[in-house]
Amino acid sequence: MSEGRLKSEITDIITNLDILKGRIVSGYTKKFDPAIVKQERELYTTRTQKSEYDAKFLEDQSSYQNTPKQRNQTLQEFVFLFFYVSLGIFSVALTIYSFLTSGQSYSEAAKTLGLCIVGVLAITAILIRMA
Repeated sequence: MSEGRLKSEITDIITNLDILKGRIVSGYTKKFDPAIVKQERELYTTRTQKSEYDAKFLEDQSSYQNTPKQRNQTLQEFVFLFFYVSLGIFSVALTIYSFLTSGQSYSEAAKTLGLCIVGVLAITAILIRMA
């Protein structure tokens, strides 16, 4: 190292030590008012508790936001699921009945299935419109 650079580093270190010494001395020479100390301690405790509660809240909320919504969480979803499953079973049963009563005609079964699909779409449109 060059002599000039070494002197500048030593001067920087001494300056930092002087600043640190001044802070330590001013900390010891202050006269503390017990009421102010108590108030600052309560403020620190309150801020710490606030940050803890905020962290807990964010942790609780993140579990709801990261998980995908599952089926059957509400009664309404269960009722809709039950309705559409039963409507599907009814449509299949109606199609099979049409197939058997028309002398095993696939065209009649297809017409009945198409009519059931149109009915399901109409019911869905009405439910969406009303909701």
